[in-house]
Amino acid sequence: MKPQKILLPVLAIAALAVGCPKADTGTSTGSKPASGKPAKPGKTVAKAQPTPVVQKSVTRESSSANPQAVASFGEAVDLLKKIRKEGSGSYDTVITRLEGAIALDSEFAEAHYNLGVIYEDLGRYDKAENSFARAVRANPKLTEAGASLGRVYLLRGNTAKAKDFYASQLQADPKNKEIRNRLAEIYRLEKNFPGAMAEIKQVLFNDPDNTEAYKTLALVYMDQGKGDMAKMTCANALKIDPDNASIYNNLGLIYLKEGNTLLAAAQFTKALEKDAGFAPALANLGAIALDNKDYNLGSDSFGRLSKIKPSNTVALNSYAVALRGQGSDADAIAKAYEDAGKDDEAKEKRAEAKKHYE
Repeated sequence: MKPQKILLPVLAIAALAVGCPKADTGTSTGSKPASGKPAKPGKTVAKAQPTPVVQKSVTRESSSANPQAVASFGEAVDLLKKIRKEGSGSYDTVITRLEGAIALDSEFAEAHYNLGVIYEDLGRYDKAENSFARAVRANPKLTEAGASLGRVYLLRGNTAKAKDFYASQLQADPKNKEIRNRLAEIYRLEKNFPGAMAEIKQVLFNDPDNTEAYKTLALVYMDQGKGDMAKMTCANALKIDPDNASIYNNLGLIYLKEGNTLLAAAQFTKALEKDAGFAPALANLGAIALDNKDYNLGSDSFGRLSKIKPSNTVALNSYAVALRGQGSDADAIAKAYEDAGKDDEAKEKRAEAKKHYE
């Protein structure tokens, strides 16, 4: 499903015209007020705060020689892709299929890796760490598993352990592009831009078309205030991989930092056209939508994100904010119908508002 197109200035004006509530930086999660009655038009609705979201890819590669394990693994991958694309399906079923594959082949590295990806999506970082570690032990050459294990160390707040692990991986394989890209990301977050650039140069020296390196390079330029260089880097990356959702997402972040919300939203929308379940773009587009009081788009974006990343509390809270905004919009329209003497239409809108509030 492709995301809705967004024309932010028009939508913001249209929302204000029907008396929707003003955005506020409060902490409402879209619940009913203390009186137990739905919020009236004109009450504030909290502004969504941007949330960092990472989405790792699953792998279809299979090293197992057990045909039953491979079949169970393939079913799990198909189900997981459906969850990400359509927001429908059960993670429990995917986990059962992968665990079934592992029961048939305990050294099935790709099954361990995909299980780690799911546990990371669910915020169960201890289980994700265990699964990625088992994948690395089963196949040390599965570089994405090693990169993911280090990232989970970061998510659990252990930057030093992540760096030590990546250093050990590089000692065994100095040309490991995945690890160098992850190190570049750490250095960038630490604002160690020379360190990040050194790792990126190493990657591009061995692989001039490495889009992961270009993506991090663009963000380094963005952090340094070099917007034109950042956009040019994204443009070069898109020449290599024109269907890469992550590159469009990063380009949106660059425009957002420059204050160009409309162009940023357009890039996040392009990212979702390439990959309808790309979590970072859903989060970014949803935040822009709520800031501009487009509660329909905000509800769509954060509703889908909360199904893909059910442990992300900011996504869940933002979804609630969008639903409350939709309820307030429906309340305002109901009031207009009442003023015009259209009681049946007003009753329908009041029912719609109640549904959103609940």
